[in-house]
Amino acid sequence: MKKLKTILQSNYLYIFIIVITILYSVYYIKIIDHKSIYKINDNNFNLTIKDIKYNGNKITLKLSGKEPLIGTFYVDNINELEYYKNNLEYGQKVEIKGELNKLKNNTIPNTFNYKKYLYYNHTFYNLNINKIKITKKPNKIFTIKNKLYKRIIKIDKKGYINAFILGNKDNIDTDIYNKYQICGISHLFAISGMHIGLISSILLLLLKNTNNIIKYTIVDIILLLYCYILNFPASLLRCTTFYIINSINKLFKLNISTLKIFIITISLIIIHNPFIIYNTGFQFSACIVFGIIYYSNIIKGNYIIKSIKLSTITFLFSLPISLSSFYSINLFSIIYNLFYIPYITLIVYPLSIITLLIPQIFPILNIFINILENSVSLLSNIKVSILYLNLNIYEVIVFYLILIITKKNIKLITINMLIIIVDILLPFFDSNCYIYFFDVQQGDSSLIIKPYRKEVILIDTGGISTYQKEEWQKRKEVKVSDNYIQFMHSIGINKINYIITTHGDFDHCGDVTNILEKMNVKELIFNNDSYNELEKKIINHKKIKYTKNPDNISNIKIYNTNKYDNENNNSNVILLNIYNKKILFTGDAGINREKDLIKEKNLKNINILKVGHHGSDTSSSVDFIKYTNPKYSIISVGEKNRYGHPKDKVLENLKKSKIFRTDIDGSIEIIINKNRLNIKTYQP
Repeated sequence: MKKLKTILQSNYLYIFIIVITILYSVYYIKIIDHKSIYKINDNNFNLTIKDIKYNGNKITLKLSGKEPLIGTFYVDNINELEYYKNNLEYGQKVEIKGELNKLKNNTIPNTFNYKKYLYYNHTFYNLNINKIKITKKPNKIFTIKNKLYKRIIKIDKKGYINAFILGNKDNIDTDIYNKYQICGISHLFAISGMHIGLISSILLLLLKNTNNIIKYTIVDIILLLYCYILNFPASLLRCTTFYIINSINKLFKLNISTLKIFIITISLIIIHNPFIIYNTGFQFSACIVFGIIYYSNIIKGNYIIKSIKLSTITFLFSLPISLSSFYSINLFSIIYNLFYIPYITLIVYPLSIITLLIPQIFPILNIFINILENSVSLLSNIKVSILYLNLNIYEVIVFYLILIITKKNIKLITINMLIIIVDILLPFFDSNCYIYFFDVQQGDSSLIIKPYRKEVILIDTGGISTYQKEEWQKRKEVKVSDNYIQFMHSIGINKINYIITTHGDFDHCGDVTNILEKMNVKELIFNNDSYNELEKKIINHKKIKYTKNPDNISNIKIYNTNKYDNENNNSNVILLNIYNKKILFTGDAGINREKDLIKEKNLKNINILKVGHHGSDTSSSVDFIKYTNPKYSIISVGEKNRYGHPKDKVLENLKKSKIFRTDIDGSIEIIINKNRLNIKTYQP
């Protein structure tokens, strides 16, 4: 035992462990070719339900079989929905008939890549479910989860008990959860060390009269079962593994330091599944805990001083991950966490457990939840504290290296501040003009970023109309603009000088209100037609300057009219002329409007044409295309749309130009400067 202790305390052992972990991870991720066991034409599957999510008339199942699969299907009526809610359970064995679909990449840069996310979770296909048959009941462990879930949904009115006990945040109101993210406290709703600490403390108290071996063994087994029930989420796996190794350390008096236990923990988890390094929850958990352990010798003083130091360390070690993953961070989150960490840890979370046992006290829990929600709603409106930025992997590595070195020389932390300041300022020295034609499905949205960030202009916003009427059918509202808002945040943009809507159709301006809520907008520009109901709703939504006849905007000409009897022909037609390149945006202008444009405007030899009306044959006449003679044509169109856009006739008219389509090419990025015009696509 003495020799084992010496080995386990040796620094060389942990250097060896780190090197082996890195080498194995590189081999596993970069060299091994990971492929699906299934074939694309497979259609019969024997699987186990690991997770269930209900979203209106859509049901999504996380399934395990030869490899994990994500299965989805839609129900036709409320009785069918209730049947599945009453009969589908965690851990059931099922026979499924369906089709496998290949996954697609994100088509807007710097946004969530669902294909990569599932690949890192060893999932290669989506499964469209046609028929599902339950073949076997859950095992005893999943029976516990099912009973817990059924009890929780009877009690839980707002989704907090479900979040704290089962790690499912789906039932927390989306707008409220977004405000937690804005305030930088959403991490408090992930099951992690806080939960494990409280659970293990309660268990140890209950087992205080047993000997240490039995006591820690029982606690370790219960924590492992809890992980199993919750499907081993990354942050919970990290803190449970750490707790078990630490309990072994205590039982056998190995005297291994906390930092070395942390190294063993992280290495074991990564060697078991190297892809976990891409899991944001694991990144946060590992980096924050490392920071707390590494700086533990300075977390001293009275309760307030210790809390401030702890909150600051947590903020600094989470900042690179927040900026590289979510592109924003609330600089006031250090202050907010001083209040919300003890509030949730000592009041809301324990009350959630007690409410699960004694449902009658839910009104008390609800009072504290209301205080939490109302205070966060107020604080989330303080936008001056938000930093929008994207750190690349090299900057993240340098940032953490400096944080490690800083322990000996605190002045070095100013280098990290310089990294952030340089990243913020660089775009204002960039002479390029950037134009993005975003993939917003069957809609339009284009972004113009002028040289040196002088102005940011958004032409149309996109918008997806929902046709579901009954309450049970309604799914969480999808905002296509959320994706390109995230992209703008990733390049440091939170202010739009002008939103120009070509006209008042939903697929062109349906998401204006969402942008007004999440971005700073200087002015709205509408077309010259009378305001329709959607435009009136936009105007009444928020006090903001709006006009039909804007002042001169440099490099931009807006050709507006109200002479036609339909919204499409009255579209604003917009010409951007920059670095002697002409880019024409035609909205949904039809053939009659095109005839007038030929007569009245000088639109010859256009470099880039934003093709009218998504490639409908009501636009893009032979005469107009010959007159404008575009070198490149951009068609914003949804995949397999019900209108059959773009029409073959239009594609024929445009054949002399290079055609880009958002349904095939994804979002299109155009970079223009004095010497060149470059085009890049983000294909699905």
